[in-house]
This record gives sequence, C-alpha cells and structure tokens, in this order.
Amino acid sequence: MSGPFWPAAFSAPWLYLTLEFGGAFRHHIGSGLQEHTAMLFLVLTMGLVCRKQWRVWRRMAAAGLSAMIGFWLRMDHLGALAGAGLLCQGQSGSSLTEIWRDWAKSLRSQIGPNVLFYLLLAVAVFSVPLRNGIMGGEWVFTARTNLAHLWCSSWPCVWRNFQRLFWANELGLPPTSWILSLFTCAILLPGTAVGLWSLFYRKGPWADYPLGLGVLLLGLLAPYLWVQVVAYPPRFSIHLLPPAVLSMVLFLYHTWKVMDGRFNKQGD
Repeated sequence: MSGPFWPAAFSAPWLYLTLEFGGAFRHHIGSGLQEHTAMLFLVLTMGLVCRKQWRVWRRMAAAGLSAMIGFWLRMDHLGALAGAGLLCQGQSGSSLTEIWRDWAKSLRSQIGPNVLFYLLLAVAVFSVPLRNGIMGGEWVFTARTNLAHLWCSSWPCVWRNFQRLFWANELGLPPTSWILSLFTCAILLPGTAVGLWSLFYRKGPWADYPLGLGVLLLGLLAPYLWVQVVAYPPRFSIHLLPPAVLSMVLFLYHTWKVMDGRFNKQGD
C-alpha cells in the first residue's frame, strides 16, 4: 500500500486492544477456555499466509500447520481458517468480474501450495472423528448430547446467533455493559459488512480492498448458520474481533485515499 499508511497501521492494534481489554473479551483471558488461544492461531495463520519474505511452499506449509492447531482448539473456526488460506492472493482489474477472474488465476498459479494448505487442514478435520472412534467408539466430531445442544435448526436461531456475534454479549444487559457492547458492535458489524460487500462491489473504497479478507469473513460466519452461539459471551466473537477490526481500518484507509485523490484533482 502506498501513501501515509502509518495512521492505519497504528489505529488497528490500538482499536483491537481497546476492545479486547476495555470490554467483556478480557474476562476470557486465562479463564480456562481455549477461545483466545484458538484466535491467536487464526491470526498466526493469516500472518503466515501473507508472509511474502518466505517462499510460497514454506509459508503455506507453516500456515497449514498453524490452521491444524487452530481447528483442534476450536472446531467452529473451520470456516475462518479455510478463508485464511486465501487471504493474500493477488488481485487486479477495474471491474468485479475482472478482479474475481484475476483472483482465481492467482489461485491456479499457486495450486500446489494451496492444495498443501487445505490438505493439512483436512487431515486436522478428519483426525477428530478418527480419534473419537478409536478412543471412544463413536465416529463423531463431538458427543451426540453436545451436538443436540449446539445444533441450530431454524432461522430465528440463526438470527439470534448473529445478534450475539455482533453484540458480543447477551441482550438485556445493565447500562454499563450495554454501552460497551454497543461500542464493540459499532466495530464488529460494519467491519464485517464492508468485507462481505467487497465480494459483490469493487468501486470507490472497495476498489483496493483485499478480496481474500471478505472471503475469510464469509467463512467465519458460515458455521453459525448451523452452530448455536451459546454460553459465556462473547466467546464466539473473540475470533471475529481481529479480522473485523482489520477490515474496518482498511476500509477507512481506502476511503481516505479516495477522498484525498478527489480533493487533489479539485485543487489542480
């Protein structure tokens, strides 16, 4: 990225840390649940995929191993981890069709390393029922009683899922918690929305927005069409926070670039 990118580079970690330590997220640090550890492996996977200093086979292998551990820690992170493998594919073009075509071409040009990444992730996925079958006699991903508790089978359930994900808490909270949740939602919801919209619209601030980040956010949300968001809020929003913050900051940066370019043209 060209231009004075440092304000965005500074604001992303500042905003993340403000939400992490200023709201309910901090209560899950060191509490015995694995959500933060799983989130860190998701972020590590994203970083390794985009580590251009390494050769592509090396970084995709390292990212694949990181994704394996991330999945074992939290199985509902599968969609986000799958999307992370596509995060830094090249993209160019002036129209939506051209950008998607170039993005697909970039995927094909690195087909071997990409297959390696998803092969490692698939090994992690299928090793879970294999382990459960050998150790417990049931070839399942989780206990049947647990699955019955977590399964989301209606649109009202899906609607509640996304309310809890973006609100990062339960509804009907005391005023102080309500204010904190409102501030968190003001980042999570638009950050996710601009990422998803980038999959269908590529003009203005979305022209240079990374397509892979939109794919990652789509994959992150997909499991919650079936998996119920329950218990210990905001445990299911912890892994949404980093990509949503990144998405929001990148969108604001690209908006500033577009506006700055228009002002410069008017000045000329």
